[in-house]
This record gives sequence, structure tokens and C-alpha cells, in this order.
Amino acid sequence: MIKLASLLKEEPLVPVDQAPEHDNTYMFFQNLETIFNAVKELIEMDKAQVSKLLADDHGWALDHISTATDDVTEVHGFVKTNLTEPITEAMGAFRRLVVTSGKMNTVKQEVEDFIKRPNIKSDFPDAKISVKPGIKPNVLVVDVEAISGTALANKISDVVKKFDKAANIKVRKELKLKPSK
Repeated sequence: MIKLASLLKEEPLVPVDQAPEHDNTYMFFQNLETIFNAVKELIEMDKAQVSKLLADDHGWALDHISTATDDVTEVHGFVKTNLTEPITEAMGAFRRLVVTSGKMNTVKQEVEDFIKRPNIKSDFPDAKISVKPGIKPNVLVVDVEAISGTALANKISDVVKKFDKAANIKVRKELKLKPSK
């Protein structure tokens, strides 16, 4: 019989909440190290080979990097803002989706119908959404402001892609700030 302590290099098991070197955010920093190392390796890879691999019907990888970038950027903005400018507090994410589609009438109608759904209003009660035509033909601009603005913007992007897989969606991100009391 193998002792568990021998598998753990003879170190006794210590619950995380009792370990003095850890607080309840230690995984945050470990995850950042993991992300940092993975990104470093990806950047050092041959860009032509990576591009060729991704072009071979692996759009999911592009989507994952886009989502991860959005999430990390949002956390970075939150932490940086709250550590460097204590007189402000983050009130919610602002996302501008610029949608280019050959099926604009359908896409626009579906987005408008989607944002009127009762579950969207209940899931995102603070959401402010505006839908307006872009300055070029076949372009739609959707502004999303909510505490969970990223999640809502992702749902709207999914609606667009459902009705036009060839649609191009660009996201511009900003963080709305409001002076603290």
C-alpha cells in the first residue's frame, strides 16, 4: 500500500484556508502564471505555421483567444482602475459591436427581437442596449452597457452568427466609470 504522504513528497496535506502562504485568491495568481506561460509559448511559435493550422477550419481557437482576451482585459481594467484611481468605481462594461452582414435586415430584426425577450430583461436588468445603422451600408452598430456587458455582448454576437455565419463582428471595449461617493 502506498501512503498518500509519499505521493506528495512526504509533505502533509494542509487545507488551503489554513496554509499561511495562501489566501482565497491564490488560484487567481496561479491562473495568471498559466496564461502568461501559454501566451509566451504561443507568441514564440512560428506565426506562419500557426496561421496555417488555424486557417484549416479551426475557428474555435480564434474564438477562444478572443473570449479570453476580453475576459483578461476586463479583469485587468477592473484591478488597475481600482488600484490606481480609488476615486472611481467600475459601473459596468460598455461594448460596441460593429456588425457587417449581407443579411442586414434579418440580422437587425433578430437582434431587436432578442433584446426584447423577457429573460434578457430579467437576466440583465441594468442593461442599456441601442441598435442603430452604421455609416456604411450593411453595417449595424449595437451598443451594450451593463454590469455583465461582456456576457450580453457575447449573446448578441451569437444571435448575429446564428442568422449570418459570414457576418463580421468587431467589438470595441470601454469601461464606464462613475465617481464614488
